[in-house]
This record gives sequence, C-alpha cells and structure tokens, in this order.
Amino acid sequence: VTIVLVTHEMAIAAQAQRVIRMKDGRIVEDRKVDEAFRDQLLAERLAATTAKITEQSRRPPTAR
Repeated sequence: VTIVLVTHEMAIAAQAQRVIRMKDGRIVEDRKVDEAFRDQLLAERLAATTAKITEQSRRPPTAR
C-alpha cells in the first residue's frame, strides 16, 4: 500500500519513509527521510519553504 501525503509540517514528514521535494511541478529531490533530515542544507531549504508558505497562508485573500 502506498500513501501519498502532502505536508509542510516537518514533524509529520519525519514519520514518512521518503521525502520528495518538488519545485515548479517537478521532483527536485527524493530521499529516505533519515537522509533528508541529516542533510543540513536540505533541512534549511525545507524550513525556509515552510516559513514562506506559512507566511503566505496568513495573508488575507485578495479580491479578483
């Protein structure tokens, strides 16, 4: 059984077997979760992305 879970919560991602990072609709990294969290540069990129998404989600919606 394969479950695909999309999350920006690192505590949830840490429970997975693999971490797949995407940018512009393309896979840019695919690693075992323990390798991903040991990689300091990747961890920093994931944290920066999470912070940016969290900041954007707190903005009020704009009228179209």
